[in-house]
Amino acid sequence: TSTEVNNMRLKNSALVLSLVSLGLTLTSQTVEARTFKNAYIAFEIKDDWKCVQESSEYVCRSEDPVKGKEAIIILTAKERGPDDKFELYYNHMKNPMKLLQRNGTTTLSKVEIPPTERVISNQRWLDTLHSNSEIQNYYTRYIATVKDQIAILVTFSVYNPKYSEYATQFMQTISSLKVVATK
Repeated sequence: TSTEVNNMRLKNSALVLSLVSLGLTLTSQTVEARTFKNAYIAFEIKDDWKCVQESSEYVCRSEDPVKGKEAIIILTAKERGPDDKFELYYNHMKNPMKLLQRNGTTTLSKVEIPPTERVISNQRWLDTLHSNSEIQNYYTRYIATVKDQIAILVTFSVYNPKYSEYATQFMQTISSLKVVATK
């Protein structure tokens, strides 16, 4: 009936307003930060976090031993290849990903938020959220872009029960992403 439809619209509108309000509250909080920068990318990171190059990627985490296990940021950049296209990234991100368990079995991640295109610092990025894609019982947010001849992927993983504690920090880091690589 039309009354039920109107009630559903009101509930959806209230939910959207609540989420927008929560997002504004979270992003308005400040986190003491410093800038991390390498040859490809720069972003703001919490003062007590450290980024270390491990092989071809940078791994960033809290220097606190307990918090260092709760959340991690991994940055990888490479020369753009034939498979580094937004359409291919989108198709990969929209599907569950395989995770190899310690016991040798494979499970599929859950796509929590489908990939969406965002503009951050005048650069086009794809953004998605999965659970159990990189580490069991962790959410992982994938942010990917290509610019000129560089392909960049930044992952933000956090232990599921701690997600709300890191939401503001990760949102501020994501909002500060800047591709600094030159042609």
